[in-house]
Amino acid sequence: MPVCPHCESPLRTVRQREGLFFRCDNCAGRAVTFPQIRRVAGDRLITRLLRQLNAHSTLTERACPFCARPMRGFHSAEPPLELDACKPCGVVWFDPREFEAIPEGAAPAPDPMNARMREALALHKVEQIAERARLEDPSPDESWKTIPALFGFPV
Repeated sequence: MPVCPHCESPLRTVRQREGLFFRCDNCAGRAVTFPQIRRVAGDRLITRLLRQLNAHSTLTERACPFCARPMRGFHSAEPPLELDACKPCGVVWFDPREFEAIPEGAAPAPDPMNARMREALALHKVEQIAERARLEDPSPDESWKTIPALFGFPV
């Protein structure tokens, strides 16, 4: 069972529309996974957080709620937060009211016209490949023509 890195009390699993997170009932901190942050705030924010974690992180005294190894502390510029994370477990620890500072809004939905255009281009490429394969294939186009071809008759 995961424990709070701040007050060492057990964390409670909380289900919400975007997924799961683990909350401490004593100090109101929460452990949130990288995919959960991506669902809540989008790809740009999680990419920035992971870059900050990789570039400017230092080991802290707080232990990971799941594996008990020291977490890495790093600073997020936008939004301005001091966070702790365990990269092997894929978890970020948010102190009280820090998670609420994260802007909501997943990545914008792709333009439907752009998606249809890509689909049409992909279908056209598949048709071109199939046509090229058909033209290059020396085998008969009808299965019954295989037998006369075996005997050397023109087909």
